[in-house]
Amino acid sequence: MLLGFFISLQAETFSTSTNSVQTLTIGTNEAIFITTLKHTGNLSDPLLATVTQNFNTSVLPLLTKLGWGTTPAYAFAGPMTIQFQQANVVMEFQRVQTTNVFTTIFNASNGVVINVPTNKTVKFLQPISWFYLNDVDNAYPAALLTLSNSTTVVKDSLDGGENFSEPVDITLIAGYSGIGNTFTNGWVTYYFTEEFAALPIVGATTVPAGTSMIAIEKSQDLAHWNTIFFKLVGTDQTGFYRFKVSN
Repeated sequence: MLLGFFISLQAETFSTSTNSVQTLTIGTNEAIFITTLKHTGNLSDPLLATVTQNFNTSVLPLLTKLGWGTTPAYAFAGPMTIQFQQANVVMEFQRVQTTNVFTTIFNASNGVVINVPTNKTVKFLQPISWFYLNDVDNAYPAALLTLSNSTTVVKDSLDGGENFSEPVDITLIAGYSGIGNTFTNGWVTYYFTEEFAALPIVGATTVPAGTSMIAIEKSQDLAHWNTIFFKLVGTDQTGFYRFKVSN
């Protein structure tokens, strides 16, 4: 096994308007990591995304601010196309080649099941649903999950940032039943962490100030690479990073 370490400093920018609707395409074995997202309207106006995935099209929400002006950490995995038909949007993101990131769409009536097999751990980013977007102060979460394994069944909220290890089945539904509102669809991105690399020291590198993405890629032949670790980092000062490997 060969491991390649790289730091990507180049971002892509996507712009679209109601007068000239553009399509953001995420290819097979690709994922994008959004660092900046701005659009016309205010916090109470939903940013609607028309998403086509596996030949199915849904209108889904994006919560573009947390608190006062903070953009949530979003990643979307392909194959997928996204259009913003009702707002002017500017988005900056970083694109990586990976087979280890997944985006799934869920609703309040039909649960999406994610199977975490033996020797694997899944990590979730922040889920977003219509109810969470329209009433962020309400106690209902964006997504509800049911965890089941050979010992127990647990029902709770999914808030983003959670890890779940094997073997477990995870069922996701939207946190809102749709009563009084026909929109219940939501989406969430997750990835498996089983191939993270760690320990002992082999060196260090510097990253200039600003937002960067640090990633580790794995290859069997030096020709085909898959991302097995990624992390967006942001700092006002230059940082030092080192890469560690152990058996």
